[in-house]
Amino acid sequence: MTMKNLFLTPILLFATYYPFAQTWITNVTVADVEKQVLIPDQTVVISNGLIADMQPAKKMKVPENA
Repeated sequence: MTMKNLFLTPILLFATYYPFAQTWITNVTVADVEKQVLIPDQTVVISNGLIADMQPAKKMKVPENA
């Protein structure tokens, strides 16, 4: 295996798992543009580039490995 392959293999493995990653944003204020209100203290979960869930921060427990 060449040095180039040794360098690219971990990057390709990371890129394979990236689409399944989740991003948790806690204690944010969400702007509801339809109702024209601000919703404070929310936790937003983003999966595959889309908002997957949004709940009050007090009700949602963020996983330790997030």
